[in-house]
Amino acid sequence: MIIVSYILIVILGAALGSFFNVVISRLPQGQSIVHPPSRCPGCHKRIKPWRNIPVVSWLALRGRCPDCGCRIHWHYPLVEALTPLIFLSLFLASGSTFDPTFGKWAIFFGVSLIIFFIDSFHMLIPDVLSIPLIIVGLLISLLPDMDIGFYSAFSGAAFAFLFFWGLGVLYQKVRKIDGLGGGDVKYIAAVGAFVGFPWVLFVMVAAAIVAVVFFLAMRLRRDQAFAFGPFLVVGTYIFVLAGESVMNWYVGLLSL
Repeated sequence: MIIVSYILIVILGAALGSFFNVVISRLPQGQSIVHPPSRCPGCHKRIKPWRNIPVVSWLALRGRCPDCGCRIHWHYPLVEALTPLIFLSLFLASGSTFDPTFGKWAIFFGVSLIIFFIDSFHMLIPDVLSIPLIIVGLLISLLPDMDIGFYSAFSGAAFAFLFFWGLGVLYQKVRKIDGLGGGDVKYIAAVGAFVGFPWVLFVMVAAAIVAVVFFLAMRLRRDQAFAFGPFLVVGTYIFVLAGESVMNWYVGLLSL
């Protein structure tokens, strides 16, 4: 039975990943995400269903449109592969059960994967994604048997929003340029609504550490702008899979 669950998650995740690609591609351009059906970004011809199998079709076509030869961006198969892998990891983290917590995090990371790529490509986190995510996080906390309650979710969202908003105002006054965008402020509020307080602090620190490592590895200039939203997504993912283990390890170090 557990094998069937894995297969269902992979199939559903790959299908959702294909839809997420449509949102990633069209939402920043203000286009409809439901019409027209999937089409080539070059010649705009409709992609036939048998040429739209997640990951497999991209590999079989060698990343090109069969009609015009236009190169299809590498993020398409990546999103289609990442979505089921993330869902599988969340399923395993929940004890291989379809409990409410698994559903909660599947919703969060489904939306957050879209945010990850849109922010990476356009340095933009659309309000149409982040604001509903805040509301959903708060509403989910009202359900019975959830990992956090409403008070924790609300305080996490409020603290995260105010902290990032204040940080952005301070940066603007000191450097005379915008630092954190409004999208980051709203998205961290959504993170706070899902992880609660004080765990949102863990996510902030984890995201900052990952960002510094990335900054150094890519040898970016100190004044070079980069999207912070993807690091918040990664920081939250680290929290969900290993948050308590990391904190126990850290507390153990302090007690030595």
